[in-house]
Amino acid sequence: MIFRTILLVGVVAFGCFVLTAQQAASFRIFTAEQADAGRLAYERTCGKCHTNKLIGRKGDTSELPPLTSLSASYQEFIGPRGFVAPLAGKVFLERWGNKTAAQLIARFQETVDDPYFKFEGFRQ
Repeated sequence: MIFRTILLVGVVAFGCFVLTAQQAASFRIFTAEQADAGRLAYERTCGKCHTNKLIGRKGDTSELPPLTSLSASYQEFIGPRGFVAPLAGKVFLERWGNKTAAQLIARFQETVDDPYFKFEGFRQ
């Protein structure tokens, strides 16, 4: 019985030693400059159709940026209904939640590479 107690105390002590000896995980975060660059790139491209808040468009005249402020190629790409799918929220998760990031990126690439659509500002 004493042997089991000593063994148990030894195992627990060794476990605590191992846990405390490990270095804390370092988290990498985006810098403010990287976040600003990403926001600006999104607003210049995707945000024109999907809006700056990622909510998409429903054809409302109050949506920002206003559809009428977009170039003719953007307006033609969006179409007369003015509907653009959201990039966040319940509807987005229902459509894309079970797919991989690679599938989503491939879909984005299809839009960017569409020869009909002039994705202004994307390569800047």
